[in-house]
Parts: sequence; structure tokens; C-alpha cells
Amino acid sequence: LTYISPEQVHGVAEARSDLFAVGVMLWEAVAGRRLWHDRSEAEIISALVQATVPPLAQAAPAADPALVAAADCALACALDQRYPSARAMRVDLEAWLARQPDALAQQPDPARLQLPTQRLKARELRVVIQARPGHR
Repeated sequence: LTYISPEQVHGVAEARSDLFAVGVMLWEAVAGRRLWHDRSEAEIISALVQATVPPLAQAAPAADPALVAAADCALACALDQRYPSARAMRVDLEAWLARQPDALAQQPDPARLQLPTQRLKARELRVVIQARPGHR
């Protein structure tokens, strides 16, 4: 239910409904939390019916304006205000990516991409490996 679009609440689905779901994922990736983290299913449906999606700019005030604009467009409750296609959204996201420093193009640190429990396991594994006889 957390990725459902407003039109799906009314029993209608089309290709742009999927873009809403992608917008939710973008919102969550930028904000670092779930879009509807503190809402019940009934509250989510009510918000979608009333066309009130929590603004990314409020959840992540330091977020890049281009990413906020992309999320806002993908999460537009009115279909005619949403991206017309996945290709259009991709163009905006690739343009944003092209403007990023070269450091983002380098291989990311795998530890930063893991969930906290995975990071803990990775640290424990390093300790075990380092404690092995003959390990430098």
C-alpha cells in the first residue's frame, strides 16, 4: 500500500501509476526514511484521496533541488502533472547525475550501502579475519 498511486485508490491504474511508485522510492532514498513511516493504511489512503503527499523538501531540507523537483513531479497526485513517461523521468535523473562531482562516479564504499545490521556483521567479520593466525 505504501507505493500505491492516488488513481489506484480509485481503482484506476496506468503506466504513470508506476512512476508514482518510483517517486516514492526516490523520496525515500533522498529523505533516508519511509514516505508514510508514521501513517496507518487508512491515513495513507486518506492522504492520497486528498492529494496530500508529504513534501520531500520538508523531510530533507538539504536535498538537491533537482532531486526534489524530480520526486515532486513523480509524486504529483494529478496525472497530468506527473512525468508523462519513465523516459522523461530518466532524462531528469541522468541530467542530475551528470552534474555530480566525479567522486560519485567512483566505486562507492560497500559499507556505506549496507544496512546497519550488515555493517555490524562486516565489522565482526573483519575482526575475525584480523585475529586469524598469519593475517597481517
